[in-house]
Amino acid sequence: MLIVGTLCTLFICLYFLTLGSCAHKHDVTMWQSNPLDVQDTVFPWIKKCKQVYIDLGSNIGVQVKKLFEPEKYPLRKKHTQALNVVLKLFDNKFGNVTERKSPKSSLCAFGFEPNPRHHKRLRSLQNLYNSKGWKVQFFFHAVSDEDKDVKFFVTKFSPVDLGATLSEHMSHKKQSIMTHAVQLSQFLVRKLHLEKIALMKMDVEGEEIEVLLDLFTNNLLCKHRIDTILLELHKSKIKQKWKIFGDVSNIVNKMANQTSCDPSQIIRNDDESYRFDVN
Repeated sequence: MLIVGTLCTLFICLYFLTLGSCAHKHDVTMWQSNPLDVQDTVFPWIKKCKQVYIDLGSNIGVQVKKLFEPEKYPLRKKHTQALNVVLKLFDNKFGNVTERKSPKSSLCAFGFEPNPRHHKRLRSLQNLYNSKGWKVQFFFHAVSDEDKDVKFFVTKFSPVDLGATLSEHMSHKKQSIMTHAVQLSQFLVRKLHLEKIALMKMDVEGEEIEVLLDLFTNNLLCKHRIDTILLELHKSKIKQKWKIFGDVSNIVNKMANQTSCDPSQIIRNDDESYRFDVN
């Protein structure tokens, strides 16, 4: 059994070994030249963003809608606890809903969703919210620890593609499409130029360790850069290489208890309420 004290060093070494020659920094122009990057021009209002919400794995946009229109999502018996965690965090981080809806608000929400089945809906939502003065932008990428083209596995018959993933070992249940993944740390810093993120929701269907390690090794997993992360950990979809450390929760806990900075708060929460939305 591995000694807990050496766990962080070991998995970071493995992380860089698996990256190999791809560990170099990637030019932003690579994102812009990819044909899937249909709207990577950042809206000019980004200069006004002082309160930032990042939605990794936006799906059909329900979490962003809960941020700006929580009145549409009343608490109900099923999923009450998980939804309540989300709604309270929105209030605590970004003020009450009246403040969040104000065109003068400095709140900005950025979502990432690679599934092309959802892009039309997300564009419509983005346009509607911006017309109201609510600062929202979606990027149609997967997120990972490097910039690359990837296979994205989707369910054949599902209106919202719950569980769509980059995980190869789940491919027998799904069909694949090609999409583009961005190195999240570099996209946030070099593309969006974000100094601080108040809240990040991470629902990336098996890519959690790669994304968290990318943030960790680039010094973003600190409260002064990312205050709080709402994490859904999909243990069945985590790549096999991480399972040599036993329960992958150990990796998350090690990063959450680092001493190199005041670490980001990582809250394990799986809010599946209103997964098909309300309209």
